[in-house]
Amino acid sequence: SPDSENIARACDEIGIRARLAEVLLETQDPGWKTLDAAVEQLNDWRHRDHPRIDFDFAPHALYTCSQAYMEHLLRAARESGARLQIHVSETLSEVANCRREHGKSPVEILDEWGCFERPTTAAHCVHLNEDDREILAARDVIVAHNPTSNMKLAAGIMEAEALMSAGVTIALGTDSAAGNNNL
Repeated sequence: SPDSENIARACDEIGIRARLAEVLLETQDPGWKTLDAAVEQLNDWRHRDHPRIDFDFAPHALYTCSQAYMEHLLRAARESGARLQIHVSETLSEVANCRREHGKSPVEILDEWGCFERPTTAAHCVHLNEDDREILAARDVIVAHNPTSNMKLAAGIMEAEALMSAGVTIALGTDSAAGNNNL
């Protein structure tokens, strides 16, 4: 998108490293045009071979992207070598709805769909069980802890010690302006 292009230029001008991604919500992407545009943008930046700026794919979450949408996105990610950024197990209702619909946790479903075969940063990961933590560790998924967003949205408190004990790398994140008053 033009916004992403402007953000990338600003990052370049100030000299910082950045991994940028357009949030992809199938529910707001009729005909998957936003996804196709994200693929084009990522490929365009990859051809520039910028030393500090790269683009990832950011499917919003399991509950906003169908399996077919994710499969299309994952093909593009494999072809381009792109990383993924995705919200995972942020709220109790997300996990409960996933278990009701799929009989498994969001982590288990995303793993089953092959999402974690790509280098992935999973935002939040507040409501995990031991099996989820083991999957994230085995797949080298990086968890982006977003404490301010989690507090604002009353999502809960991520169990950082349990994740680290399982061998998961944790990064500090902000989420987005929708979930944080101070990025």
